[in-house]
Amino acid sequence: MIMLFFFTFLISIILLGSVAIGPFSIRVYVTIAMMLFLFYKSTKGGKNIISIDHGQLNIYVFFLILMGLAQLLNGEIIEYQFFKKLLAYHLVSIVAFFSIEHYLNTAQDLKKTIILLTGIMLFNSVVTILQFIGNDIGWSIGMFFGDVQENIDFTETHNFLLGYSRTPGIFGDVVRNAFAIAILAPLSLCLVDDRSNLITKIYALMSFGFALVACFMTQQRAAFYLLMFCLAVYLFVAIKKSAIVFVVLGVLAVLFVDNFNFDNIDLGRLSQTTDDARSDLYKHALEFIPKHPILGGPMSFQRMAGLSSHNVALDSWIFAGFFGFITMMILICKTLISGIKTFIEGLNIAGQNRYMIFCSIAVINAMLYGFTHNTSYLTGEVLIFIALALMLKSSKLNMKSKYMTKI
Repeated sequence: MIMLFFFTFLISIILLGSVAIGPFSIRVYVTIAMMLFLFYKSTKGGKNIISIDHGQLNIYVFFLILMGLAQLLNGEIIEYQFFKKLLAYHLVSIVAFFSIEHYLNTAQDLKKTIILLTGIMLFNSVVTILQFIGNDIGWSIGMFFGDVQENIDFTETHNFLLGYSRTPGIFGDVVRNAFAIAILAPLSLCLVDDRSNLITKIYALMSFGFALVACFMTQQRAAFYLLMFCLAVYLFVAIKKSAIVFVVLGVLAVLFVDNFNFDNIDLGRLSQTTDDARSDLYKHALEFIPKHPILGGPMSFQRMAGLSSHNVALDSWIFAGFFGFITMMILICKTLISGIKTFIEGLNIAGQNRYMIFCSIAVINAMLYGFTHNTSYLTGEVLIFIALALMLKSSKLNMKSKYMTKI
């Protein structure tokens, strides 16, 4: 029953932010309930909790304080709806981090949680594929999780969606859909372990395969390339005992690329190497920042450019000023270093720890994605904090049980 509450919390904060009961969304209710539960448990103690590093979380909270101060001083704190976003996104993410720290204290807890997250991803992948092929069921399901009518209207005037980024899945927005796939898909590969049973392996590989197809159908380049890198890592890990096989496959791949005619293959947006709209946003950002170097001004910038700059480095300066920018860069660098370190440690462990390897890839993907889209620490994306906490837990559990032999 205790884990059931935790799983309900995870499902709600990931999927039900737009599903309201009365004045608030389901995500708000379950977040308040989880906060009260964690506070109660902190006063009672008793449970042996494996703590994780709060370094990134502390920096994140400090960044939020700086962003609030910057917007208070530049006069945009009300217009930006800072306090509403603080409660709706950033607080939820912080509570999610602490909930994982509290609940996941065995290898089995970690495995069950990743199975749940993989299930969410598989469901979303199926819905995304249905939307891409124009199936009404896919769009009806998407409408339950968010207002996607604009995308539905678009599909009614187009015979196919290849080359267009219009499939929101169950995340209400195509960019967040691809972002979710780029984070959740690597987690599924944690389950393809020598100690996992055949059914679990099939479930994990099938989920990743559907996610790869769905990611292609979002036509989001960054997410798809990050997922292809994840696939390459998996293939390397899977055939680690036969380096010769890996070399042979590499040679065959090179020969295939050199001799195959790709002219007849249409990859849509994935084959495009330029993006004039994003370049214009970067240009506007680089013009805006020198004029507002200390305090920034997110609403002033959006009135000028129409959108955020879609780059976490530029946006952190615009949204939180110079000191917020420095803090955000420290946070991202610390997170990337932690992810790369965990990834290398996972590879070097005897037998290799796939939980550490692929949880760290999920975190690295989340960081890199923010440099091309408006989804990052800055916007309080809850999946970042879920992936980060899972990575830190997998590392701690490995230290406790050497190779997580209970999985």
